[in-house]
Amino acid sequence: MSTIFCNTNEVSHLLSNLNPHKSPGTDHLSPRVLKECAIEIASPFCSFLNRSFSAGEVPYAWKIANIVLIHKKGRKDYRENDRQSSLTSVACKVTEKIVKDRVVNFWQDPNVFNPNQFGFLEGKSTLSQLLCCFDNWASSHEINQNPPTLYF
Repeated sequence: MSTIFCNTNEVSHLLSNLNPHKSPGTDHLSPRVLKECAIEIASPFCSFLNRSFSAGEVPYAWKIANIVLIHKKGRKDYRENDRQSSLTSVACKVTEKIVKDRVVNFWQDPNVFNPNQFGFLEGKSTLSQLLCCFDNWASSHEINQNPPTLYF
């Protein structure tokens, strides 16, 4: 996994699937603009990303976040009712998705992940984990209710 490369189709797909209603980051690039221009900018953006991956560097602007307060509940004049959110570059989030996919694929190929790993894996969720735990508990309870007969 010494080098990561992306292709134009992958970048185009990721840009096309951006949520246009999300907020732009510090670079003020709107996800709507990136989504609508996905086909046109995929190739140059892909070239930029591959050069960035080869150099092992990302633009400094991608390392900066705007911290905004989002109201949770209750009275708006109490700070306790707000939560912080970091608005980072949408282009950086696309890059992070590519890197995350490569890392997860790298570790899944040799079956390094435990089958009981649920976090950060596509298609697995907390519901899957709860069902697995419940199944284990139910199986354990059945064994304790009807212990197997031991023959000597």
